[in-house]
Amino acid sequence: MKKISILYVCALSLLLFQTSCNKDDEAPAPNPMIGEWELYRLNVDFPGTSQSDGDYPANSFFNLYKITFNADDSFVEEVSAGGPISNNEGEWTLTNKEVTLNYDSGGDDETFTLNTENTLMTGETFNVNFGTEAAPNVGAVKFIFKKNQ
Repeated sequence: MKKISILYVCALSLLLFQTSCNKDDEAPAPNPMIGEWELYRLNVDFPGTSQSDGDYPANSFFNLYKITFNADDSFVEEVSAGGPISNNEGEWTLTNKEVTLNYDSGGDDETFTLNTENTLMTGETFNVNFGTEAAPNVGAVKFIFKKNQ
């Protein structure tokens, strides 16, 4: 009878030991913002009816606009055309798919919307004159960035 009791205790101990040695929890999912993002499309809202609204591929000038988001919550924004034109740095935050850039230089914060894990759109609309000074035709433009893989 003692042998059965000892065997029972050993089996129970082994079972408890195995269940207590679970694998560690999986690492948290990587932050989708970390990495380099390049401007690749423009979302344009033209006034009037002579042009059509929609998304348009960015031309080669705009492909030189990128933002790098770092894991330490810092960012570097670069705009260049044949050489650096401007480099801005600061800190970024992500709250409910809204990304806020806070510039070290003290400029206005900039907000973006994380549409998917790979696309980011400016929160503000930039007004652009698609006409001439004599006949202005101001439309609204939003920048759409895509994450480099």
